[in-house]
Amino acid sequence: MITKGMYTIRACTIAIGIAFLSACASMNQLDCHNADWHAVGLMDGTHGKTLNVYENYDRDCSKVHVTPDRRLYLEGRSEGLAVLCTKPQGYEFGREGGEYEYVCPRALEKAFLEGYRPGNRLYTSELLIKRIDDAIAKLTRSNRELQVDIDNLEFQMQEGSDNVGGQREKLEQIGMRKSEMARNQASIDDFIGKKDQAIVEYKLVIQANRVLGFPEEEKY
Repeated sequence: MITKGMYTIRACTIAIGIAFLSACASMNQLDCHNADWHAVGLMDGTHGKTLNVYENYDRDCSKVHVTPDRRLYLEGRSEGLAVLCTKPQGYEFGREGGEYEYVCPRALEKAFLEGYRPGNRLYTSELLIKRIDDAIAKLTRSNRELQVDIDNLEFQMQEGSDNVGGQREKLEQIGMRKSEMARNQASIDDFIGKKDQAIVEYKLVIQANRVLGFPEEEKY
């Protein structure tokens, strides 16, 4: 039986986000002695974890002479999977970047995948745009730093304290930095074009998801 409290747990876990999806895969001594194995199974089920996680618990806890209650864990995990393996929660799981490892019972998997796949497509399309933005930002920072170097070198040359060889070396350094800036700018221009295409594809995903009953506000 799936209670209201279980749905509350699911809502909380979705809000926590991707960082928590890989949490609690191991147990320390205190965890092993104090664990509520039904609750642990419930949480793992709502996060779509495989039974390999239980084997990790069993291995960790054996080091402190504790045996996890497999029956309680499996009962909780089954209830957690029942919460997760629905179309709406499948969408949220995919939307948050969760990696589905085919843990849903066969009777529930079809509905889960009907939500998970469009949610995951949206996550993937947004992730691509974010990575492009990060790449542009990194190159832009590099060019700002290079420009500061150039300004400093040019100021030193204007002071006229170097001999001819020193002046020539600074000119070479300035030239190398300007060349690097030009390469960075070319990469930025290329990424801008890729971002434009990625946004087009993102909007298509948004439109398709709306048709499927998953309304989303466009971010881009």
